[in-house]
Amino acid sequence: MLGLDFYSPRLSGAAIRAAGYGFVARYVENGYQGRANINAAEVRDLRANGVAIVLVWEKQKDDKDHRAALGYNAGVEDARAADAQARAVGLPGWPIYFCVDFELLDRAPNSSDPRAKMGPVADYLAGAATVVGHARMGVYGGYNTVKWALDANLVTYAWQSYAWSNFGKNQDPRIHLYQRGGQITVNGTTCDVDEQRKSDFGQQDRPGVVGGNDMAVFLKNLEDNTQYATQDGPFVSGVRESVGQATLKAWPGASCEIGLNNQEFTDRVNKSKALEGLAAVISGLPAQLAKSIPVGTGSLTADQLSAAVAEGVRQALDGMSQTTVLHEKSNSAG
Repeated sequence: MLGLDFYSPRLSGAAIRAAGYGFVARYVENGYQGRANINAAEVRDLRANGVAIVLVWEKQKDDKDHRAALGYNAGVEDARAADAQARAVGLPGWPIYFCVDFELLDRAPNSSDPRAKMGPVADYLAGAATVVGHARMGVYGGYNTVKWALDANLVTYAWQSYAWSNFGKNQDPRIHLYQRGGQITVNGTTCDVDEQRKSDFGQQDRPGVVGGNDMAVFLKNLEDNTQYATQDGPFVSGVRESVGQATLKAWPGASCEIGLNNQEFTDRVNKSKALEGLAAVISGLPAQLAKSIPVGTGSLTADQLSAAVAEGVRQALDGMSQTTVLHEKSNSAG
């Protein structure tokens, strides 16, 4: 699957899908002027149109301001700001790619230690990891950057650029995303094009994430072009299918699009809504059970019982989570 990364102006989810791209790598707000960084309205629009989202942090004023070269404390500070912004736009807990937007030269050519070779950049990433955790750590940069960061186990995700990679000739096989050389224009916005290299590249609803699913589906009513719906959940988890007039275009770990006739569209939405209602009822069971089951001396307290049941319910719901959002076709991210 191919995706886009860009600064400004924003692109609507509909425009991105129409151009043939399935995900975006978007920058979170860093306090600098001149960029249309991702916000909550854009997140809603992208998800409504089935566009997967990757979060990126970069705080660099110009080519001489190498923030990632400032070491541990800078990494801690940046990760706190990036994590706060991820929560602010409605994507708490998502992985974040920290940019090393310059050529990283070998700081210790006589050493085999990848951290030593990275110098203060390794300290920067280590500092960021203390805030967001290793599982959410990503890095963007050239070949040396991603290779050494992965070798040193400083990150979980790696996004390699064409730049500083011997004109694309050096590519680490472990990377999750690859940024191609050159740029394109989509609806007036200058964009880089990125290649998905792993099914889990830090996007929302990625495989193996609690509460997430293998993909989101973008439903279209073929008989009424004003009716659209976005659906996450077990009906569409990693599947390839054909339903009546449906045509399915799917990419593992990302999103797919299905066209349905009016009856199929209505049936699918109604089934999803029924499942959502069932999930809502089940989620209220722990408190009811805690009240109805006697608690004797030496047994679990009411709070412990409620917590235990709640954990079991949560695990069950993670496997059946279903969300459908009806919406009209969106032409802007707002």
